[in-house]
Amino acid sequence: MARVSRESYITKYFHIMVHGIGEEYIFDTARQKQLYIDCFDKYKAFGNIKLLGYCIMDNHAHFLVVGDILDISSCMYNINQDYARNYNIDKSREGGVFRDRYKSQPINDEAHLANCLGYIHNNPIKSGMCSNASDYLYSSYGEYLNGSGRIDFDEAKKYYDISPVNITKFMNDSQVVDWIECWLWWLEN
Repeated sequence: MARVSRESYITKYFHIMVHGIGEEYIFDTARQKQLYIDCFDKYKAFGNIKLLGYCIMDNHAHFLVVGDILDISSCMYNINQDYARNYNIDKSREGGVFRDRYKSQPINDEAHLANCLGYIHNNPIKSGMCSNASDYLYSSYGEYLNGSGRIDFDEAKKYYDISPVNITKFMNDSQVVDWIECWLWWLEN
């Protein structure tokens, strides 16, 4: 099946995913996870991209963003190039770091937007890395609970009731959602 041109997307909301080449754990240390988050912070400002959620796992990462797809494409290209350069230096290796270019899943309605945030924040639980999403340090869930961090809270308030009580209830409810559709999309694209 041919890939849909990103330029044809009419939405401004995207679930962005990157994955290590060959299932390699490209974010397996605290330093690597923080470096990738820092790269994202560095380049998102250039593209006027708003961050609603993120989670950096050992071999992949998720971002929920608002912005123009061309700005997002430029941003992700720079983030991945910058990270790959540093990763290869740190590991004394050469070659590709990411499985392919980033994946972008367009989000076309509010229900999908809410479910995507829950999916991203529940990733560490589903993978067995922790039993409570608030314990995972490389996710935006904790930022929502304490009301500070790199999340664009003014933008998030447009879509979510971001009070810590509501976010906690939402997360508890979203743990029972069947995420098979998200994984099927990931595998197909």
